Amino acid sequence: MNGTLRFTELRRLVPKVSQRMLTQQLRDLERHGLVECVYHPQIPPRVEYGLKRDFQSPACEICLTRPVQITGWI
Repeated sequence: MNGTLRFTELRRLVPKVSQRMLTQQLRDLERHGLVECVYHPQIPPRVEYGLKRDFQSPACEICLTRPVQITGWI
């Protein structure tokens, strides 16, 4: 999985989103097969999120790496 981001990195990219809402959205995207979540068993635990291989096109990468731009369209 290329282009992964940690939860705090995603949260910094969308400063107005609450921790609860971001968590819900990431779980929903994972459940629908768009985002892959990788847990690294270490102390402290590390979790990385990235687009699944099927969605690793330049257009889909924008959704994960530039969410502020996406939310501006809504």
